[in-house]
Amino acid sequence: MKAITLFSHGIDSPVASKICNDKGIDLIGLHFCSKAINKTYLDNLKQLAQLSGIKKLYLADQSHYHKEYKKICNTRLQCVFCKRMMLRIAEKLAEKENCKFIVTGDNLSQVATQTIENMRVVSSVIKNKDIIILRPILTNEKNETIDIARTIGTYEFNLLLQELKYW
Repeated sequence: MKAITLFSHGIDSPVASKICNDKGIDLIGLHFCSKAINKTYLDNLKQLAQLSGIKKLYLADQSHYHKEYKKICNTRLQCVFCKRMMLRIAEKLAEKENCKFIVTGDNLSQVATQTIENMRVVSSVIKNKDIIILRPILTNEKNETIDIARTIGTYEFNLLLQELKYW
């Protein structure tokens, strides 16, 4: 079994990825960026991906979409449109890579795209009914996820990458 995992430098997606990898799912990471990535950031991101069980990592530039959303969207909805685009891209990559799942680090009501209503709207862009979205940390308390991140060794990389600011 293979999955595309939406992979950021945050705490949640590496933990969600590792949980799925520990269950026997082969992971292909998809990292979205909106600015040029420097070598130090990329090297650390690759190490974070390895710790998370990711075998292959794709980078997707979403700067064009961000510019367009700022022009035409209500600012309250920009993150929802952005997440919908991420899932569209993930779905196409999943089809290309013959993956059955898309893994996210969604955590219920932590951010605007993670309310029940917005998760429904975001998830509705997946048209391929053979692809399932997995959300392994959906109901975790934040401290539970942080504890897992510390245990698997990703937490320190999360902090380092947030400090590096990849541009």
